[in-house]
Amino acid sequence: MAEQPVQQASGGSTPTPSLHSFHVTECPKSDVAFFIEEHHYSKNVKGVTASVCFRVDRDGKLVGAAIFGLPAMKETLDKYSEHGKVNLLELRRFCLIDDTPKCTESMVLGVLLRKLAKRGVDRILSYADPNHGHYGTSYRGAGFRCLGQTTPITEIWWQGRKWSTRNVNHYINDDKSLGLREDTLELRGALKSGEAVKVRGAGEFIFLKDLVGAYRPPIALVTLVADTPEPFTVLTLEALGARPKKVPL
Repeated sequence: MAEQPVQQASGGSTPTPSLHSFHVTECPKSDVAFFIEEHHYSKNVKGVTASVCFRVDRDGKLVGAAIFGLPAMKETLDKYSEHGKVNLLELRRFCLIDDTPKCTESMVLGVLLRKLAKRGVDRILSYADPNHGHYGTSYRGAGFRCLGQTTPITEIWWQGRKWSTRNVNHYINDDKSLGLREDTLELRGALKSGEAVKVRGAGEFIFLKDLVGAYRPPIALVTLVADTPEPFTVLTLEALGARPKKVPL
């Protein structure tokens, strides 16, 4: 598949000098899984079903990756695809190394969106997690609209990353006859010993981008928020110190 240079939005056919060496190519998930596990704050690609993946190379070196797929929850897919009327994908993982020029993320997103539009994708959903210092600056730069925030959630911090509270109830099989999964038992044990803790986090910012035509708000649009979110307290590993504090649930 032919590589496509990343260009500034106003750069015309001439690549911007600081970005001309970046190339975005479609690839299998296996090509970028290790990179995302190292550089993305989630440190995890398990359970992320990929519809299409991309790698970002600079001078022959892998410096970024993106995974697009269907939302994990059917309710989310129905809501933002308008019950199947719109071909929607969610940006499940996206990261670049820190040593990239300013605005690289927005420029790369622009290339990704053009590639997806050619594949017949109509709309992209993504989230920015303020608990990790992300407020969607690159999404805004790429033309996404901020629709609001998800409700605050409780998460489990263990082994340097967050886990969903759903992870404490994962069984080996559907009828639960084989008992809990091994990783679930380990997580329950870590919670009991205090090695893992539950923390209350701020809701994620919701971003949506229509790839063709004017913006069409989805059904049941959530309350809009200001372009620059008001300051608020969030729980992060840095704010909480090496070990997050327990909070009442």
